[in-house]
Amino acid sequence: MAQFWACNSETVGNYGEHKVISKIVDFRKGQKKKITFTKRKNKGNKIRMAMEKSQKARESANVSGEVDFR
Repeated sequence: MAQFWACNSETVGNYGEHKVISKIVDFRKGQKKKITFTKRKNKGNKIRMAMEKSQKARESANVSGEVDFR
């Protein structure tokens, strides 16, 4: 399992962090879900997609796919 979310593309703060602008959503392999933004973004804005794998030490995680900005 992995978690996905959207962030602003610009860094904020001294450590290069990105402001989260969506709900964090759990995904399992092969699932399709919607990630709901909590901040409004207009057409032409850049968005950074982020993911984190589950906390199981012996698992590896890779991601591929598409993002449909509707």
